[in-house]
Amino acid sequence: MDRRSLLVGVAASVASAAVPDIAVDVFSDIAAERPTLLAATQTSHATDRAIGALVAKDTPCVGSLLKWARRGPAVLRVNSLGILAKVGAPDLDNEVIEMLRRDEESRHLYLTAVTSRVLKMPWDEARRTAAAPMLDSAHLPPLIREIGNQRDSGARWCSLVMLAQLHQHDPTTAEAALLPALRREPSREMLRSIAGVLAGRNPVTL
Repeated sequence: MDRRSLLVGVAASVASAAVPDIAVDVFSDIAAERPTLLAATQTSHATDRAIGALVAKDTPCVGSLLKWARRGPAVLRVNSLGILAKVGAPDLDNEVIEMLRRDEESRHLYLTAVTSRVLKMPWDEARRTAAAPMLDSAHLPPLIREIGNQRDSGARWCSLVMLAQLHQHDPTTAEAALLPALRREPSREMLRSIAGVLAGRNPVTL
């Protein structure tokens, strides 16, 4: 079996889905310490999951992604964070959330992607919503479900940021979802953010 086929098999076994060719190509780029593909365009949730399955087994790749998440073009930073968020390591989850909190450009791109996917909005509408949330109670259920997404710490945190905007409109429903999340959440920074929202604070400014 050639290396490419092996990588596809590993990623598919973890992601439980077909692996996009681009995921293997991007992983090969990361392994060679080349950020070219990751800096080209924002990657999809499915692609990031497949790459994350490969990166989880490769410490040098994690190091490269952490480096790129801190500096470089915004697309490179958010793509690096998107992959790290799907590795499934609480320490990395903490890093991802801290960087999203500090990095406004990356945060907006990540929020846009989560808003588009979770609330099923066209990209342009999701971008506007991420910049200035105009949400109502109909958006609560999908955001609450995403809070439990253990496969993507960045999406959990971005959903919490959006949910914080709705907390004032329907605090009872929001709190009913967040209190159980406190019991199952493995990330320290996510726990701190949930506690902040329950106290009426913005998780971005904690």
